[in-house]
Amino acid sequence: MKQRFRHILTLLIPVILFSCFPKLHSVKENNLFELGKPDSGTARVVFIRPQTGFTGQGVVAIYDGNDLIGGLSANGYFVYDAKPGEHLFGCYSSPPLVDFLKADIDGGRTYYAQCSYQDRVLMLASKFIAIKKDSDIMEDLDDILPKLRYSVLTDEGVSLYVIQSENSRKYIIDTRASMVTYRMDIEDLRQKWLEEAKTVQKPILLTEDGIK
Repeated sequence: MKQRFRHILTLLIPVILFSCFPKLHSVKENNLFELGKPDSGTARVVFIRPQTGFTGQGVVAIYDGNDLIGGLSANGYFVYDAKPGEHLFGCYSSPPLVDFLKADIDGGRTYYAQCSYQDRVLMLASKFIAIKKDSDIMEDLDDILPKLRYSVLTDEGVSLYVIQSENSRKYIIDTRASMVTYRMDIEDLRQKWLEEAKTVQKPILLTEDGIK
């Protein structure tokens, strides 16, 4: 009974936080199909979050290394034009977990990555999915993409999710839980993820996963 109560409380906390905190995002009309193809010097990544209901609560913030590049609301997407080469993307929605996605992306190609907000035992967590070429999700994109809306972080959203420096360390500092402040050491979390990736399969976007 006590464990069930903790589980319910853990599920309710993000809802309370999201309802009380200033608006972190806005949405605009879908303009994906108005975009031309990226040029040979640009690797395009489309981040999507086809979630509604409880798991569609709040925002999933997305990072390229330590740089905040956008945020995803429910049924949201945004487009990131990156330099070709290796990247380690991160996603975060609520403490204490951050997930990562390795990518080796090439210019002139468009890649897709799905971010979700998942119910795990006693916590809610962000999760990355690399949308692989010829995967079921890739085949479903024609149905998924038109239903999404363009997600934009507000100034309040940027202020909350941007990675900050404290005493030569870099943190995501989440102050939404009233008197409790969560400091997540992004470098420590990233290194733990990379270590785990040596033995556990982790999401990877390969060059050939991009669409020309």
